[in-house]
Amino acid sequence: MDTKGQIIVFLWYLAIGFVCGILYDVFTPFRLLIRKKAKKNGAIAIGALDVAFWIGVCVLTGACAYALHLPTVREYAWLALLIGGIIYLKSLRRIVAFLQNLCYNTCKRIRPKQKLGRNAQKKAEREV
Repeated sequence: MDTKGQIIVFLWYLAIGFVCGILYDVFTPFRLLIRKKAKKNGAIAIGALDVAFWIGVCVLTGACAYALHLPTVREYAWLALLIGGIIYLKSLRRIVAFLQNLCYNTCKRIRPKQKLGRNAQKKAEREV
């Protein structure tokens, strides 16, 4: 393969790594939910979710390589996947996190406060 072809393959794998970074952000709320819900087996559940994420990354990478007729996976392809993920985490992820916090704070401010029943009020007072 000539140099031009290798650069094109590198850029494709860079884009796939960027998409994998987006997938990582999709899995993050599930990790937080599992951490809150599962007290005893939380580490096992989070480990299973991590395995599911990496299996998804492998499937995505393989499917994209097959669909785009990319040659065999070489060392620079793994490097491009890593760099693409890092580019996402260092750039677009900050923008997404900012917008997520903005939406959360807006919804929290708009949502009316719920009235607590007597038992809930007593429990809230005891916790303070």
